[in-house]
Amino acid sequence: MSAFVLGNNRLAPRQNIDTAVINQAPELTGGDAGYRPYVMGIWGTWCNVDGGSYSNEAKKFFKELDSVQSIGGQVSEILMGLVGSLTHDDKVPLVTADKPTPMSALTKMYGFPERVQANPYVSATWCGNVKNTNTNGFAKWAAEVTDQVYQVEGTYADFEWVVCGGKHSQNIIGAKENPTAVAWRDTDMLCFQYVHFDNTKDGKDWKYPEEFSLKWVDECRKGAIGPKGCIGTVDRQWNAFPVQAENLDENKKIFFQNEQVYQKVLATKRRFDPDNIFTPNKFCVGASQLKN
Repeated sequence: MSAFVLGNNRLAPRQNIDTAVINQAPELTGGDAGYRPYVMGIWGTWCNVDGGSYSNEAKKFFKELDSVQSIGGQVSEILMGLVGSLTHDDKVPLVTADKPTPMSALTKMYGFPERVQANPYVSATWCGNVKNTNTNGFAKWAAEVTDQVYQVEGTYADFEWVVCGGKHSQNIIGAKENPTAVAWRDTDMLCFQYVHFDNTKDGKDWKYPEEFSLKWVDECRKGAIGPKGCIGTVDRQWNAFPVQAENLDENKKIFFQNEQVYQKVLATKRRFDPDNIFTPNKFCVGASQLKN
């Protein structure tokens, strides 16, 4: 299950290369750069991991979910444009495998083929192990940090919070049965927050949106991470979408759970990439040991 709130993109009407692409190729971008209404969506997916038939319990759940839908008029047209070829009669079609199918294959059946961000952005990514987001102030914090971005001209928020984990989590079980270099397998909460910004205003350079976005990440961290953090008590991140951490070796305690895991990754890299061809910058395993 997942839910999302789709707001009006206030950057789109500003004329730049991104809006030019939107207006000149509507068949590829979903339409013009005009106003979009606010939409709240709920995605529900039943994954046939064990094979067999579509369970009665799942049928009952989706019937209840369908009963609260309210789609119509312009909103319906916009949603159809977003979902694209996946839609059929205003609904995403159900795909049920006839045999047990792993999540790696099932995910492709309901995921979008591409995710492209037109504007530059600053990101904040954390993975915590808190188990009380329903009582620790997470909802209030999430609303406040979102509103902070909304109030600043030239920026807009693209946030994603994923609740996962639990005693039956395959992420945790898999780590015990088949240890890998992937860190933080005990994660219960994933936090992906992107503040998109547009540094052009009336055809002129305007640095404030980017400056605000960078400061926002540091302020946001105070509520997310720490002794009373609503995401986690320790700064733990995945090595994805880095903006602030430019040197991976210097920040490896954030991205790797211990030195043993890091050395395992480093050994693998040296084995398959001894000439460091795939080392474009310092945010790479072993990059700080290279000569400038």
